[in-house]
Amino acid sequence: MEGVEVKSVERLGARRPPNGAAPSRPHQRLVKVVLANSTDRQRVLENTKKLKDAGDTMRRVYVKKDVHPLTQLYRKLID
Repeated sequence: MEGVEVKSVERLGARRPPNGAAPSRPHQRLVKVVLANSTDRQRVLENTKKLKDAGDTMRRVYVKKDVHPLTQLYRKLID
């Protein structure tokens, strides 16, 4: 996405395939993307619905909104 500053990208999980998986077929791993600011984060989250129409490869990409632990705790306390 143009105009979005990415601070870091990190693959999560083990590099080896899970038990029983064929070694020639790569398994899915999570990718952690850290953006420069909350405005960029909001822009990315607002455009995730466009992934469904972007083709077969991108249709299998899912974006999960992550919340900072302190924000999560604050929301639990006020509920």
